[in-house]
Amino acid sequence: MRHLITLFCLAVSYELSYESGGDDWDGECASGTLQSPVNINESEAVTVSASTGSSISLQFIPKPIKGIWNSNIFELYGDMGSLTFYISEMLSITLKSQLAQFHSPSEHTINDEKFDLEMQITMYNPNVLGQTFILALLFKVSNKENSPFISQVIKSSNEVVDINLMDAFGGFDTIGDFYEFEGSMTTYPCQENVKWIVLSDVQSLAMDQLKFFVEKWSENNTFEGMIRSDRNIQPLNKRLMLRVRRRRPSRAPTANNQAGALVFELLMIIFLLF
Repeated sequence: MRHLITLFCLAVSYELSYESGGDDWDGECASGTLQSPVNINESEAVTVSASTGSSISLQFIPKPIKGIWNSNIFELYGDMGSLTFYISEMLSITLKSQLAQFHSPSEHTINDEKFDLEMQITMYNPNVLGQTFILALLFKVSNKENSPFISQVIKSSNEVVDINLMDAFGGFDTIGDFYEFEGSMTTYPCQENVKWIVLSDVQSLAMDQLKFFVEKWSENNTFEGMIRSDRNIQPLNKRLMLRVRRRRPSRAPTANNQAGALVFELLMIIFLLF
C-alpha cells in the first residue's frame, strides 16, 4: 500500500504539459543522467540468451477497475497480479503490479520507430524497498484487428469492469523476448532507479480504439494541436541495453551454452537486485 500511495501522490502532484515533450520540466527531469524514455537501437543492444530454466511468468488476474484520466494520461490503479522472473531453476523474483498507464504515441522507440500506443505497467519488489520496475508493451494500429483488451480498458472509463492484464499479451503467460535497461519514470518528477522491461513483440489495436487515448486533448490549445502524451526521447548516456531472447532447446548442453547461461544469470541478478 505504501508504494501505491507514494506513486499516486507523485502522479497527481504536477499538471503535466507535453507541449514541449517534457523538455521544460525541471528538477531531476532536467538534471538526471539515466532518464526515460530512450530509443532502443537493436544493433547496439547486447543480446543474451536466456538459460534453460529461466523465463518471465505472468500471473495477472481479473480485477474490477474504474479507469481514470490523470491530466492527459489514462490510468488503471490497483493490484492486478504479479510477474515472476525465473532466473534459473533455483532462483526467482516476484514483482507486484500497482498501476498501468497509457501514452500515445509510444514513449520508447525501436530503431527510431514510434508506435501508436504504449502501456506501462508499474511494479515493485516487495522485498526491496524503493525498487521500481516498469513493463512496457507497444501497440500499433491495424486495420484488421480490434484489441479485446483495449476494448475493456476503454469501457472502464465509464464503469467498473473486470480487466485482466494477461489479455494484453495475446493469451501467453510467459515472455521470451524483451529489452531491459536502467532508467526513470517518464512523468514528473522523473525519479531514477527504475528498471525497464520493454517487450519486443508489438500488439495490435484498431484506429477507433486509439482515438480514445488522443481525443481528450487533441483539441486542447495548450498542446498547439499536437496529439500526444509522450515525453521526448532522452540520451542513453552509455547505459547498457540488454536484449534477452529465449534460447531454442538443444539436445545436449555445450560449453558455450553453459557459459552463456552463467552470463545471463549473473546479468539478471545484477539487474534485478541492484
